[in-house]
Amino acid sequence: MSRSLNAIIHCKIFLTMELARLKQNWETLAQLDPLWAILSDPNKKGRKWDKEAFFRSGEAYISSLLDEVTATGFQLVHGTALDFGCGVGRLTQALCNHFDKCYGVDISSTMLDYARQYNRFGSDCVYVQNDFPDLHRFESDSFDFVYSTIVLQHIPPDAGKAYISEFVRTMKPGGLLIFQVPSTPRTAPAQAAPPAIPDQPVSVAKRGGTLGRIKSLYSGLRAKLDGVDKNTNLEQLIDMYGIPRDQVIRVIEKAEGRVLRAEEYECAGPNWFSFRYWVTKS
Repeated sequence: MSRSLNAIIHCKIFLTMELARLKQNWETLAQLDPLWAILSDPNKKGRKWDKEAFFRSGEAYISSLLDEVTATGFQLVHGTALDFGCGVGRLTQALCNHFDKCYGVDISSTMLDYARQYNRFGSDCVYVQNDFPDLHRFESDSFDFVYSTIVLQHIPPDAGKAYISEFVRTMKPGGLLIFQVPSTPRTAPAQAAPPAIPDQPVSVAKRGGTLGRIKSLYSGLRAKLDGVDKNTNLEQLIDMYGIPRDQVIRVIEKAEGRVLRAEEYECAGPNWFSFRYWVTKS
């Protein structure tokens, strides 16, 4: 077996196990504190979110976002929308107020059980579980609007870049894609300009070589097979990752998308530079 083929196989194994670990973490979060896991207000931890207030916050957020789109002059078609990383459907339900049909995608079956329970739009709102590093369940050119925020920052960078490419593929020509992802950790005070962009994706957890990472992931997954520990430190289950801006833009352009905006969007906490990307395609 050639060295390059061996590296590809190891990369695929590692990515599969990374997503399996991610899925397990979000299953645990969904079982212990699902609304807080989606909108992590420290005052709401411990199942203290009021469900109606939680969903109202999503409605206000989406209304503000779409007002912003309108203000730019972008002619958005309100046909089909995709909410990637939908959790319990906070933003999916809000999008249903503005689009004919909405799809919410998440890796956690437990999150989606809640989303279906909370669904107020019947067959006009569809929830889909996806634990693959792609969106092959959806045809190309399917959605007028694709949206994802505070989601890719919790996904390993290789998978994150694959999903960004898939966002562009599934977006209709003339559609709009808006997504957020951190770029690099802050190494200077928050008011400083973004540092030079490195060529490699970054994460808060540094791991060894590929085989070592696979073994580490396997050990972690095996340790969780006995069920959910109610004493789990929930914050430790939420990984943070970044993808440098130049890499994000290259992925978009390779997928034949066109970047309309790449703006600072500080929703990843004080330790990260974060950006929101507006994308369309011809």
